[in-house]
Amino acid sequence: MILQSQVDKPLVRLGLTSNPSVGAPLTIVGFGLTSEDGQNSDVLREGRVNYMDTDECAQIYEGINEIIPDVMFCAEKSGVDA
Repeated sequence: MILQSQVDKPLVRLGLTSNPSVGAPLTIVGFGLTSEDGQNSDVLREGRVNYMDTDECAQIYEGINEIIPDVMFCAEKSGVDA
């Protein structure tokens, strides 16, 4: 999803006091692509992924994206995206 303008709404805090255990199952939702190089979904979709170690994720995405631990965490599962 691409926003047409900057959003000035506050971040939604998950209320977690600690990160989930590595490998813990998580549910994600979004309007992401429905296939590689495909179109964005018009319908909110969900998927199941697994929590990933933040340091491992930062190494994978080094130079591509910066992981901000206070507001971001990584999760992955082959073929699942949101």
